[in-house]
Amino acid sequence: MRITTKNYFKAVSEVGFENLPEVLKKSHLLIEERTDKGNDWSIYENDAEVKRVFDLAFEKLFEFIDKKEGLSGTESIEPKETMKQESTLTEKFVKRFLLLHCKTLQKKEIEGFLNDVQTAIKEKEITKDSVLSKEVLLIQSKLLATVNNMGRSIKVQLAADTKRKLQLALNKLKAKPKPRKPKKESLSGVEEVQEVKPKQNLMNSIDFANLHFNSIGFSGKWLNLIGDPSPGFTAMVFGRPKMGKSYLCVDFAGYLARNHGTVLYVANEEKLDATLQMKLNDTDVKHENLFVSDYLPEDLSKYQFIILDSVNKLGLSPQDLEKLKRNNPGKSFIFIFQTTKDGKFKGANSYQHDVDVVIEVPERGKATQFGRFNQGGEMSIFDEEPVLKQEQLNGVRKSRKNLEVSKKVSNVDTMKKKTKTTKDWTEPEFLNRSDWRDLKLVKKYYDEGDLKQAMNYASRLETIVREEIPPKVWQKIGGELTKTGKERLMTKDYESRADDINPRFIFSLTATALLVEALRGDFDIKQLIRRELANRGLNTEGNWVGFDQAKKIHKIK
Repeated sequence: MRITTKNYFKAVSEVGFENLPEVLKKSHLLIEERTDKGNDWSIYENDAEVKRVFDLAFEKLFEFIDKKEGLSGTESIEPKETMKQESTLTEKFVKRFLLLHCKTLQKKEIEGFLNDVQTAIKEKEITKDSVLSKEVLLIQSKLLATVNNMGRSIKVQLAADTKRKLQLALNKLKAKPKPRKPKKESLSGVEEVQEVKPKQNLMNSIDFANLHFNSIGFSGKWLNLIGDPSPGFTAMVFGRPKMGKSYLCVDFAGYLARNHGTVLYVANEEKLDATLQMKLNDTDVKHENLFVSDYLPEDLSKYQFIILDSVNKLGLSPQDLEKLKRNNPGKSFIFIFQTTKDGKFKGANSYQHDVDVVIEVPERGKATQFGRFNQGGEMSIFDEEPVLKQEQLNGVRKSRKNLEVSKKVSNVDTMKKKTKTTKDWTEPEFLNRSDWRDLKLVKKYYDEGDLKQAMNYASRLETIVREEIPPKVWQKIGGELTKTGKERLMTKDYESRADDINPRFIFSLTATALLVEALRGDFDIKQLIRRELANRGLNTEGNWVGFDQAKKIHKIK
């Protein structure tokens, strides 16, 4: 059998390192060093020159074994390895099938599982001689029957007999003795597990300077922001809500799919919903190499780039991310993080230390990068603000002329004009035009009396957008008010009031320094109001009760 990455170390072990010719010994030490003793073959997969050298060593080792012992000496190398791989794959399918029990799944998820099973059988990764092959065929028939008879979604209920058969098969597999880890004998005579040392390199600086490192080949704005990382890079992206980090990552996913390979965008936080669809359309990134999912699949072999939105929502720890990278060598990961109110990403600092690229979105529409490939790179996220098309609004009236104010008008008059004319809650200044469009559609359905459709659409919006719906509207379409919504509902409308009893007008005449102090709580504004009411002899309802009684009511000495 030919020597490959799968059986190389086993072949050397069976022949014995001490029996190898000097040139094969040197080759083996090099391969052992560059692959972490066979634990990491990413350099073989990603560097053509290294692959050529390793393949030559494999060929020479095969010729040596063939000449020394004949082909019969190597016949057992690959089949045992293959059998082990088949066993691992079938066991994974059985466990995955059992985990479906009592879960509500979309049709595409069942189809994806069925496709994985059929692909493994078609490509002979699983054969009739494989361990648990009968169980996998049973799973295939169950999945096929489910797909053919289900609607868009189904709550999976596995038959008790099926569960018992599969679990019994797994238990029998686990009962088989597993190979022991290699041990070495200490000076005291006690056996101990051999320590696996991390890969270490020592090279002459001239040799190192002449080494060739592969890069992906980024260009344009992505080269300016990130630099040109090597395959298998990792990045983290963080920023406050509505600053543009999702648009940035969706746009990046489209660029990678168009130019560098297959991409998986895991939208666990946003789900496969209308908002993600709008981002894909707004950034125009639809491509046959770009896949979207609302969960993280077990098998990532089909993708070169995986974007996780978000790490916090998926509940992944730094150790989980490290395991993902270790189990998927050569693949690049982009991790999106939620942030705290002050803009810092949620999670341990080790997240930031374990990635190659760190991208922050500190303000709306601006991305900065302070990773190791292009320190200080910057990029404008919105090269062009999404245009709000009239036909997309389905007849909703769009106008912002009521917000235009002549430069010669005083600040007080400007404030009065805005409070009297601005009634449109669908255009908050801190949201973008895409969010305005969502709010306008909710308002359209509400104005037309289609409260059910208004609620269906509103419930799919991001929280920060949905909170702009007025509490009265939200309640009428069937929503429940949060604490913030209740506080907003209690706020009165002062548009029709005279200036002397209109707090908006009064505050417009108040010094900025005093407003800031009040907002910070530097003084007790309620206590000052109580003192003034007591000085006027009025109670809390504004009725005359006399100066002495008013002081008692307001507890003024």
